[in-house]
Amino acid sequence: MKWKLFLTACASFLLVSFPQNIISCGPGIDPYDYYTSFFHPGLTDSKTYKPFYYTNYQFLYDTEEPVSQSDALSKEWATYAGTPVTARDAKDFVMDYARNDLSNLYYHIEKAKPLKVPDSVKRNTLTNYFIREKDTEGLGYIMYAKQVEPFVTGGGWDPIDRDSIGMAKLIKSGQQLYAVAKKDFFRLKYAYQLIRLAHYSNRFTEAIQFYDDMVAVNRTPSVLQALCLSLKAGALLR
Repeated sequence: MKWKLFLTACASFLLVSFPQNIISCGPGIDPYDYYTSFFHPGLTDSKTYKPFYYTNYQFLYDTEEPVSQSDALSKEWATYAGTPVTARDAKDFVMDYARNDLSNLYYHIEKAKPLKVPDSVKRNTLTNYFIREKDTEGLGYIMYAKQVEPFVTGGGWDPIDRDSIGMAKLIKSGQQLYAVAKKDFFRLKYAYQLIRLAHYSNRFTEAIQFYDDMVAVNRTPSVLQALCLSLKAGALLR
């Protein structure tokens, strides 16, 4: 009897000393089990109540932005170019096509060089618009934006080593392009790129100045208005 008590005591001591032997992992946390809410998210399709769908484990029950920036910009380009340009084609052209293909298209329009691009680019309705209207101002902006993009994107856990010299060159060329832009539509777009470059190269005073001088006076309706303002807010915070 004493041996049984002794063995039981030893076993209990070992389990207490090494708790990993008795602790195991369970399934992931269900974000909908732990929240305070005034409305059940399934009661209505209206987005009006969405701010009340709070949970501590998942921001507002959604990982997606309410409006896709790329979709909004694509619609703006489709509206700018007019019928028959579609938002889908505009998105492919602006977001996905390689800068080399756009450069080839640019010189085809400006200098009548052979158009050597994939068939998908040739068939795109926005490509046809640029060829038909010879809109080198619009095409030139997209090419500039594609140059800027690698310098102002990225993130994650690791710090990003920005190329400040390359960004300074793009700021200088962007200021020149802004100065010769003929339409407020493109002035706003160049201003956005300049603010991004200044912001992400830690030139916060210039980012604020770009906004005040270029965006605050531009009344063009665009999703870029809010994006520029958010960049200014970030610069002010620094």
